[in-house]
Amino acid sequence: MDEQDYLQYIETDTAKRCGKPCIKGTRITVIDILEMLAEGMSTDEILTDHPNLQAVQIKAALLYAANTITLIRLTVGNAKLAVVERVLIDNQQTIHSFLDDEGKGLLVL
Repeated sequence: MDEQDYLQYIETDTAKRCGKPCIKGTRITVIDILEMLAEGMSTDEILTDHPNLQAVQIKAALLYAANTITLIRLTVGNAKLAVVERVLIDNQQTIHSFLDDEGKGLLVL
């Protein structure tokens, strides 16, 4: 599934879920999908709990997340920093979060 394929399943609407990327036609956000998977739910369990979803939409959410978040490790002096760059495709907004070695947030731009 390439970018054009997975983007057909994702939408952002400022009137729905504060503009967070959602599965088209639902109020289920990409983050909701990621959190369910992180909690250990299988694709089949998610589909059972949300019968309006399809497996291809879950895959699209994963691809959306993978393609919109980039982790870059930087070293500044003796401090190692991680820069998490999130590029929101629809409105071209970029958010940079600077984290220390322990993953604690230092600054968000």
